[in-house]
Amino acid sequence: MLNIGTLKSFDSTNYRAEVQLAGSMAAYLDNIPVARNIASDQMTVGRHVILAIPGGNPKDACVIAVWDGAAGGGGAEGVTDHGELDGLADDDHAQYLKEKASGGLAAEIPDHAANHDWLGDDAVNLTQVLLYSRRLCHCDWQVADQWTQSVTGSGSISIGIHNTPLQTGATNGSTAKLVTSANGFGAGAAATKFHGRFNSLPADSLVWLCACKATTPGNLENHIGFKIINGRIWASNSDGVAQTLTDTGVDMARYSEKHLLMIANNTIPDCKFYVSDVLKATHTTNMPSPWNFYIVHYITNTTAASKAWRCIQFSYVQ
Repeated sequence: MLNIGTLKSFDSTNYRAEVQLAGSMAAYLDNIPVARNIASDQMTVGRHVILAIPGGNPKDACVIAVWDGAAGGGGAEGVTDHGELDGLADDDHAQYLKEKASGGLAAEIPDHAANHDWLGDDAVNLTQVLLYSRRLCHCDWQVADQWTQSVTGSGSISIGIHNTPLQTGATNGSTAKLVTSANGFGAGAAATKFHGRFNSLPADSLVWLCACKATTPGNLENHIGFKIINGRIWASNSDGVAQTLTDTGVDMARYSEKHLLMIANNTIPDCKFYVSDVLKATHTTNMPSPWNFYIVHYITNTTAASKAWRCIQFSYVQ
């Protein structure tokens, strides 16, 4: 199977590339090998590449060619309008299959159900979807059976059907913490997403949203995640000896929801930190070993005023 894409980055030392697939703003393949017969000076960001994907498995993808010109092929002197290609009426192009209703050879492609209700011909085989992931976890707080609640001082936690508030109460130094009941989470080749907001003014508060090898996070605990200081979001990780900390430049206001996503790759190793789908930091130093993490939601106050963080959703894919 061959695909066309746009080169987004290239590692000339390890001959690895990040490629955005043609026709998609969101489909990226990262850390894929590049054929060694391609000169490194040809691998310029923005050029178009051809990907060989044996069996359609993205894990086996490899860049086999690079060129300038339109990603649809042809360049300035070739055919750029698909309708002008020769032989389309023969219905023998393996790359362009007709739907069953059109009477073409590709009868295996079903008609779309008229109401798109995910039933019948539009049904999704979730078994096949889940094969691409060893572990999939999603929590929308209808239940919290696999989470351990812990509070100090005047802290409190209220498990709700829609979300779960963590509140400090008005006693200075109080805490509220939700921790997974087991440390079975990995932080290598994994995506972890926290969705939440402040239900109080964020000043004089500290929030941790992270994968941590201890049940209480700290600057020098082995962790990868987000540290929110007085509403300012920081990307943070530590190997237990030193911390890497980056200011994302994003401030949270009261009732303003944010999606905080971290994507870790223990092969490189690195971790990318996103705030509401915008990449804000990439860390490559002081990365912890990738196994045996708890997932932690934590808030404390630094003055005698009640502070509240509302956990809306949590998702994890490895």
